[in-house]
Amino acid sequence: MVFSALRFLWMASPLIYEFGDIQLKQGNLKDTLDQVRSLSPYLKDLWWAVVLNLAHLIWLTRINLIFEGKLASSQVIMANLLSAAKDVALSSVDHMHNSVSDLTIIANLGVQTRARQTPILQKCRWILPWYEEIMLNCDCSALGNPGKVDLGIVARDHAGNFLGVITKVPWQFKVKWNIIKPFFTSLRFSAIWREGNFSADKASKKGNSLPNGCKTVYSGKLDLITD
Repeated sequence: MVFSALRFLWMASPLIYEFGDIQLKQGNLKDTLDQVRSLSPYLKDLWWAVVLNLAHLIWLTRINLIFEGKLASSQVIMANLLSAAKDVALSSVDHMHNSVSDLTIIANLGVQTRARQTPILQKCRWILPWYEEIMLNCDCSALGNPGKVDLGIVARDHAGNFLGVITKVPWQFKVKWNIIKPFFTSLRFSAIWREGNFSADKASKKGNSLPNGCKTVYSGKLDLITD
């Protein structure tokens, strides 16, 4: 005698219904897991825990029914699924949405709430280079994984004037760089967040939009670059 998975799902339905209009897709585990795209990350973790453990329980119950003639009760099924949901609730690092639907589902499951972390606001500013110093701001832009990756460079003097912009930097520049390095009197490296490095960020994206094998070198300020 082969155990009916449909009857097992019916026995677990009270817990499944706690997720609202989300439904189990018969015979397709992937589609069932993808049913929660509109839910918060925290509820997605709980749904995955319930569905995957339900699939595991179906397999165990089928084995017990075939070889031992035993069928798990609905109370045992519910207890196992609730235990799995609570275990994931304790270990999940994702957050819930501050909505009535999320709070209702969480309350019905009997798990703890998981609020979004409060954002931390920090100041960021771009500082002019020293006197008679030229600053080269660099940034990379990647489209896709894997995909095109390009570099943009924006040069400014100590007064903030644009000296030039390079998009889609070719690897041949490495040779030229090694040639001119001995002529530097000093060389400083610094880092800044992308929010403060917006000019180089736009230059790198411009380079990523160019066809392969093309490069652009601008004398002065590029139109798409903002001060």
